[in-house]
Order: sequence, then C-alpha cells, then structure tokens
Amino acid sequence: MMPSRRPLAQPLLLLLTASSSLWAGNATSQQYQLAGHALEEASGLATAGSGGYWSHNDSGHAATLFHVDPEQGRAVPVSLPVPALRDWEEIAGMRWRGRSLLILADVGDNRGRRDQVRLHFIEEPAALDASVRSVHSLALRFPDGPRDCEAVAFDPLDERIYLLSKRDQPPRLYSLDAAEALTQPLLLARFEREVEVLSAAGDWRARGLRPLTYAPTAMDIRADGGGLLVLNYLEAYWWPRTAGQSIPQLMAQRPHLLERPGLPQAEGISFTADGTAAMVISEQLPTRLVRLSLPLGPTPPIADNPAPEGKTDR
Repeated sequence: MMPSRRPLAQPLLLLLTASSSLWAGNATSQQYQLAGHALEEASGLATAGSGGYWSHNDSGHAATLFHVDPEQGRAVPVSLPVPALRDWEEIAGMRWRGRSLLILADVGDNRGRRDQVRLHFIEEPAALDASVRSVHSLALRFPDGPRDCEAVAFDPLDERIYLLSKRDQPPRLYSLDAAEALTQPLLLARFEREVEVLSAAGDWRARGLRPLTYAPTAMDIRADGGGLLVLNYLEAYWWPRTAGQSIPQLMAQRPHLLERPGLPQAEGISFTADGTAAMVISEQLPTRLVRLSLPLGPTPPIADNPAPEGKTDR
C-alpha cells in the first residue's frame, strides 16, 4: 500500500476505444491503460465470471468494486454492502459449490498492530447494475501475531483460502478451511510454511534492491486449481501444479519467473479467464495493466522446507 498521490479530479468514468487503450508491448505481453481517476490506487485483481476483471482501491476510499475492461480502457464502479474497510489489499474469486463469490480481503497491516483482520464474502455481481449481496464477514487472527498481508487466494481443490505475508523474509503462508471461513465469526489461521523460494529467487541484496522489493503484493490460484501466481513489486512468478500437490507443497518448488511487468507499484495479479496468461495491474495513475503469457511445463523442485514442529512464532 502506498499513500494516494492524486485527488479524484477527473469524472468517475471515461471511456477509451479498444484501439487507444492498448499500448505498446512485446511479442509475449500486451499492455493496457484505463481512463479516468476513479480507480486511482488499484490494489487487487480478480477474474470476473462474466468477462473482464474486478478491482478496487486501497485504504482511504469508499467500499467500491470496479469492473475493469482492459480492451475498452474502462473501470465501472459498483457499490458494496459492506462496512468501512480499513486496509483493503486484495480481492479473490471463489467458486464455491455452485456459487460465484468474491473475497474482499481487508488484511493490510503495515505496522503490524492489528489483532484481527477481516475477510468479507459477497456474491459476485451477475451484471453491473445488479444489487450486491453480502454473504458473510470473518474476523481472522494469525497464530504468530499480527502480519501484514496483501496476497489472498482460494484453492478449489482442497477448498482452503491461502494468505501469504508481505513483510516477513521469507514470506509466511497461512490457510483457512473455506467452509469454516464462510460460517464462523472468528478463526485462527493455520501456519503452513515459510516460502524460501520467494526470498531467494531474486538475490535481492546482491542486486542492490530495496528490502520490500521482494515482498508479495498479490497472488491467485487458477479457477481449476491448476497453478499459482505470485506478484511482488518487480517480478511475477508462476507455479504449474501437478496432480496431488497441495499449495504448500507446490510453493516448495522453484517457480517460473515471468517477464517483468514493468509497472510502477504492481499490486494485483489474476489469471485470464482461459488460464493461459496472467494479468497484472498497477497501483499508480495512470492505471495500467499488463497481460503476461505463461510458459508451459514443470520446474525442478528444490529442497523442502516444512514448518518446524511446535514452532510458529518468529
């Protein structure tokens, strides 16, 4: 999360033609720009069931969902029936037993002071003019104390919600049982593992990069469970999944490094509807998105790093 730098000085929604919204990219990526300043601090991205994507602003804004159409260069606002969100950092799609839900993840905690963070579950709007129905609101605690988090995703194969911490090095992976998350008022997340590959992948110190460059800002699990994406401020990573792998097991393997998005303050990532590419969105104005193709094939595993038994504190 970064402080907002520009006021809402433009009309809520401006439209661009498809040709003007697409700006130069190379053979493996396409880049888009949205018009207007309403989505001025995009902090999450999720694939919309009816086409396009869902996004939202960071903290300090109204509880508003945006339907993003990169081809048309537009973001259409949709009001939400949820209480004020303290630090909304992520949005995730959740296909749950015949229902299409969205997870609104109010989980940001820059100073590590929030005893509880929250996940709000809503029905995914079937149309932009449809009323949005709230499903459930969950208070969440981490087993090892407050954690700043900007990366949340739902796995349809093991029916768990995963959360990846931002400011720990290495990042720490937690999970929740989805059925419990949709019914209980308060849950304690389960610590899964430290994700060593994300701290080691870029050799951050040797490259003279800022400490938070490595920090995960978003993640997504493909709608069929077939892979995982993680984004940080510089790079995006892709893990193709094989049969029988859990998400913690998958994140013990070395990921594919995708082409760098080249966006300032990249904070949202999602699979495209067909699952063959990643879409990344920038938090800074003008709001830009980049579509990155995914390489095929598995990557070599690295040494496993399970959680130490009986130890969850750092």
